[in-house]
Amino acid sequence: MKPVNILSCLCMLAFVVSTLFMSTAAGHAEPWVPCGTWSNVISPNPASTYDVLYSVSAVSARSVWAVGVSINFTDHTSKTLVEHWDGKAWSIIPSADILGQPDSLSGVAAINDQNVWAVGSFSYTPPVRGSETMIEHWDGKAWRIVPSPGPTSSVWRGVTALSSQNIWAVGSVFQWDTNTSQTLIGHSDGTSWGLTRSPNPGSKINALSGVAAASGGDVWAVGYSNNLDDSVIRSLIEHWDGTQWSVVNSPNRDPADTLLSGVAALSSRSAWAVGAGLGALIEHWNGTKWSIVKSPTTGASLRGVAALSEQDVWAVGDSFDPKKRANQTLIEHWDGTKWSIVKSSNREDTTIRSSNNSLFGVTRVPHTKRIWGVGSYDTSTNPPLNQTLTQFYCP
Repeated sequence: MKPVNILSCLCMLAFVVSTLFMSTAAGHAEPWVPCGTWSNVISPNPASTYDVLYSVSAVSARSVWAVGVSINFTDHTSKTLVEHWDGKAWSIIPSADILGQPDSLSGVAAINDQNVWAVGSFSYTPPVRGSETMIEHWDGKAWRIVPSPGPTSSVWRGVTALSSQNIWAVGSVFQWDTNTSQTLIGHSDGTSWGLTRSPNPGSKINALSGVAAASGGDVWAVGYSNNLDDSVIRSLIEHWDGTQWSVVNSPNRDPADTLLSGVAALSSRSAWAVGAGLGALIEHWNGTKWSIVKSPTTGASLRGVAALSEQDVWAVGDSFDPKKRANQTLIEHWDGTKWSIVKSSNREDTTIRSSNNSLFGVTRVPHTKRIWGVGSYDTSTNPPLNQTLTQFYCP
């Protein structure tokens, strides 16, 4: 037997340890996807016809929550869908449903592993018409429905949490007698939910789709509105200053419809909102006013945005590809100077020319530059299926 060279062993050990450290520090320690690009990650689908994820929120690299809806066209049922990432795989977590009523979840906000909020709505079965808001809470063991303050014919679309005692939800309420809708904003102190007065600049439609907070006295909500004598839809931005909600002027691309779907707040001097209006729409708050920032795409829609820093902002959505004759995922990135398109992945159906792919929500893994996006894609099976879509990026 040859003698062991202790110095060589120590050098080799040091090399291995340093290599592993550099790999982890550079963000290349994810064995399930290649870093430096957006990659599809397998996510489950219940035994249904239509599964989609609308919103995503991360506690850590090993705890990410996504919510949406699962519809079975065979038995005509619609149920809430909740999925969780544990650092290795996505799995379906049993969620609560309104017995006998179609329901869905559209927003999620994760505070910690024992405190996650999800919002949505449930619809009445005919002949009763209308819907009501729904709120669910995860306490670390199970999802449970909690009392929601929304009136009849109302829905929640988005939710954000600054802390366990400061949670906001936004949506809209439809008024059948006047055929109009009003904004809806709710707040929770961690114990109970209540409604907060919010303005309605449009005489016909007012709706909020997304909400984000930079601090307790600096909360943004975005959506759209229009008037009875004008069919053009315009962007709507509202702000909470710690005392009340007020409308803040936002630019539009008249005469086209302009609406905002998602918002992210960095500070009192920087917030981003995304949506659609003659193509992908991006707006920025500089502490004084909102202004449109040029997007590199046309014929596209942006639905979610996540801001990591002044030089690192991500927006997701979809755009129509005329060659494939289908919607494809759209991901754009702000580097502090300009927005650019980042190559994204799509689920392809081998039996047809292309599948429709869309991303609806995006979130940052706290204290990292890792990003998750969620949405859906379709297939040409018989019957056709709509499947969940989850994508991941690490630098």
